[in-house]
Amino acid sequence: MECPEALEQFQDFLDEELGKHEASALEAHLHLCPGCAAEFHIQQEMRQAVREKATRHTASPHLRASLRQAKPGRVPGWLKWWVPAVALLVVLGLGTVLYMASLSPRPLAPSPLVVEAVNDYIRLTQRGRPEDVGGPDPHQVIKGFRGKLDFVFNLPPEEEKEFQLVGGGLSYYLDRKVACLLYRKGPHLVTLSVLRREGVDVPKGTSMTATGTLLYMANHRGFTVIVWQRNDLLYALVSDLAAQELSPLATSIAQS
Repeated sequence: MECPEALEQFQDFLDEELGKHEASALEAHLHLCPGCAAEFHIQQEMRQAVREKATRHTASPHLRASLRQAKPGRVPGWLKWWVPAVALLVVLGLGTVLYMASLSPRPLAPSPLVVEAVNDYIRLTQRGRPEDVGGPDPHQVIKGFRGKLDFVFNLPPEEEKEFQLVGGGLSYYLDRKVACLLYRKGPHLVTLSVLRREGVDVPKGTSMTATGTLLYMANHRGFTVIVWQRNDLLYALVSDLAAQELSPLATSIAQS
């Protein structure tokens, strides 16, 4: 299930109008996509707030008695102002709820580069092992890409990192070729995408390495993504590892 389809089903899910299969698919998507999960939580809280503000009030015994004693066709004078006043309070209460909900932070759409890097991670890890270039020697992997790319890149020596280089393969982003490399750390897999920077919208970095490289960190579909720029190339790491566990590899590659 993609994000636009999930967003369209939120209201039906909250109204318990989705079929069993659709509801299960939506729940699975919310478990994997933090952005949609945050939006669903906002809509769920807003609906609950509206219910609480629009609570039904039962007429008091005094009010019921007054209505019974009133002459047919005649409305008590006090009722003429009491009903509009209550209606105004309800409207103001709902307006406040909706206004506060509008101030809640909404999840930003992920960068297209982040989305494609995660898609490459899923494709490459499902194959289990890259088909184009085998590892684990970084120099042999880089040599294996010669003639297949219109750029060159460097990797840190094998002995300098705790991540094992499995191999690599070719992919595409927009109009350009991408070098996709697969690393392994215990049971966890990591992909590195390398591509030309020109013409690509790069998300702004939020943290800095010791050598001054800005790193952009994000989470998309439950995966950690780290993006940075070096010279004319872009690098994107993706893994199910936490950001603090993935950052050493990003720093090592950025300094190579």
